[in-house]
Amino acid sequence: MGDLVRGPFTIQLPAILAAIAATVCMVTDLLRRRIPNVVTFPAAAIGLVLGLGLGGWKGFLLSAGGLAVGFALMILPYYVGGMGAGDVKLMAALGALMGLAAIVQIFLYTAIIGGVIAVISALSRGTLKRAFRNIFDWTTSLVLQRVGGVRGGLKDTQLAHTAGMIPYGVAIALGLFAYLAFGRII
Repeated sequence: MGDLVRGPFTIQLPAILAAIAATVCMVTDLLRRRIPNVVTFPAAAIGLVLGLGLGGWKGFLLSAGGLAVGFALMILPYYVGGMGAGDVKLMAALGALMGLAAIVQIFLYTAIIGGVIAVISALSRGTLKRAFRNIFDWTTSLVLQRVGGVRGGLKDTQLAHTAGMIPYGVAIALGLFAYLAFGRII
């Protein structure tokens, strides 16, 4: 949305609100392994309203596009059991606040940071080899089920309990902060 409006306050307001929402969600994900709807839904709504208020219909469409793309980027990993619904809603809310172009960049930072966190977590638990095996098994199962039509693939719990899972809200928040600090990744 920053390209639609001028002036430091109007450009920074969506980023400030996104940082607040992401920080709250990061803390609750760390402490309770939950990302609350009471944060994500209002953040998404505020993002849409700000898009309209700061950029007119074009701003609204960029906010709505950011929400849709943020949701779309996270729904497949959620569908296959790689993350929770709160992670999907947080990325969608950040998309509404930050806009269409920014959410793709935030997603890329998030993916890199999430990968680093996952490797560090697996190393600290001594489950790195199992984590890589899970990735292979999950990918194979997904291809057999979705492409080949084979039934009875791996259950989500078979993967989660062997190598552990990470609170991905942390990676999402850090992805946002990296984008705010460094700008575009590509």
